[in-house]
Amino acid sequence: SSRWWQLSQVVVSSEASNMVANADSLFLVVGDKCLRLDAATGETTATYEMPPSNAKDTKKRTWGYLACVGDTLFGSRSAAPRTAECLFALDLATGSVRWSHNGKSIPHSSISIGDGQVMFIEMAATPEQRQAVLKEKIAQAEKLVGAERLQAEKDLKAAAVRQVVALDAATGKAVWAKAMDL
Repeated sequence: SSRWWQLSQVVVSSEASNMVANADSLFLVVGDKCLRLDAATGETTATYEMPPSNAKDTKKRTWGYLACVGDTLFGSRSAAPRTAECLFALDLATGSVRWSHNGKSIPHSSISIGDGQVMFIEMAATPEQRQAVLKEKIAQAEKLVGAERLQAEKDLKAAAVRQVVALDAATGKAVWAKAMDL
């Protein structure tokens, strides 16, 4: 049982699980690869590779997020704990890349798949998006005085404005994106 613990993610709530199953297989992430194990025998039937990084740095990349929906294996490539720099979809039968989406600090815990879409949060919002999202709160803060205004300005600086994104699960093309104060 100690070996089983070594194969599992320790902080699943923020890292994402490294195991998922479908009707006939268990998929298990080990470092930068995903192994497909036959559910009946435990034999490795396939090894999946994540798309390579275009970054010129030498940081080690690992497979973060993992999901299997129909004939597609979804994953994320990570250079830092808890976040992805790339989401991707692989053909389950061949392992070939169907699509990849390079993003900016995508928390693994924000990735969801449903109704033919992959939805997630990107931590980066442009200054213009931030201004537009907080426009009403900025106007309200400008009407305040003294300590109330200082607190409102402090709250505005700390506002968690993020980009919420939906991709088509089959193609990886953007369906919609919206900056929000989360």
